Amino acid sequence: MEKKQRLLIASLLLSVLAFVMLYLGFVSAVKVLWPPVVTGAGFLLIAWQFYMQRQES
Repeated sequence: MEKKQRLLIASLLLSVLAFVMLYLGFVSAVKVLWPPVVTGAGFLLIAWQFYMQRQES
């Protein structure tokens, strides 16, 4: 498996995990749970970084 494929798979998995965490933080509770929201946002930033590395190589 090439580096570009690994980065693409990693960024897609992190994006899915980020949206699940954001859903858990915003929708599933009576009030907003900040730790899942912050974790989801962090996963989106990491996925974006992997995607940008994929574009450079």
